[in-house]
Parts: sequence; C-alpha cells; structure tokens
Amino acid sequence: MIKTPTLVRIIQNDYIAHMAFLFPIVFWGMYLFFTVFRPGESADFFLYAAPIATVVAGGVLLWRYRTITRVFSDGLEVPGIVSNVGFFRGRGRIECTYTYQGQKLVGGNALHETKRSREFGQGTEVTLVVDRNNPKRAFIRDLYL
Repeated sequence: MIKTPTLVRIIQNDYIAHMAFLFPIVFWGMYLFFTVFRPGESADFFLYAAPIATVVAGGVLLWRYRTITRVFSDGLEVPGIVSNVGFFRGRGRIECTYTYQGQKLVGGNALHETKRSREFGQGTEVTLVVDRNNPKRAFIRDLYL
C-alpha cells in the first residue's frame, strides 16, 4: 500500500486544493477589512458571500482531498517521464508520459508553483500513482508525499 498524502501537502501542491483553501480566507478577510477599516462602507456583500464561499470551497477541497487520497490508497505505482512543464504566475502544469497495462498515456496535474514542484524538469524520471478506474489520472508520488 502506498502512503497517503496529508491535507497540508495536497493544499501546498495541488492548484485546485490550494485555491479552494484560499478562497474563503480572502472573502472573510475582505469582510473584516470593510468592517474594521471602512465602517461607513457596506460589508453586506462579503457578509453573505463569505459563508457561501466557505461552503463551496470546503466542498471542492474535500472532493479534491478524497480524490487524491483515494488514488494513493488504491492506485498503482508506475514509472513515468515528465514530458512537459509550464509555470506562470504561481501556477503551472506538469505532464507525464507513462505506460499502464500496455497503453501509453499522458497525464497532467495543475499545480501550485512551489520549490518542490519546480524540481521536476522536462525529461525527469518520476514515479506516478495511477488511478485504476481512470488511468489517465495520475499523480507524481514524490510531490505529494
């Protein structure tokens, strides 16, 4: 069995999880900003939007966490090669080529740009954890563990 990534590691690396984590913080921060520093201006929009953003983003974060941990708990490790890397303004994508059950596949991950994610250059050999039910979904093991 493959070790399961922590929620913190998923938030650090996975772009969708990272944004779902930050979204409610920004909305609540804006509400506090208008309440404390601009008391004459209405903070009503943020008062209503912040709880909604929290629920929606919390659902997205839970879905992403469960998806990634399920793949790590039930997936298969396969060797792969980084075929494409691109980062722009703190976000990026790493695509890997790998073979699963005799079929050559290309899978990619939307990532938050970190020191760890920048270590994977084009041509780097990696170990991927592939979803048995959806072999096009694969995660770079060492990025999440």
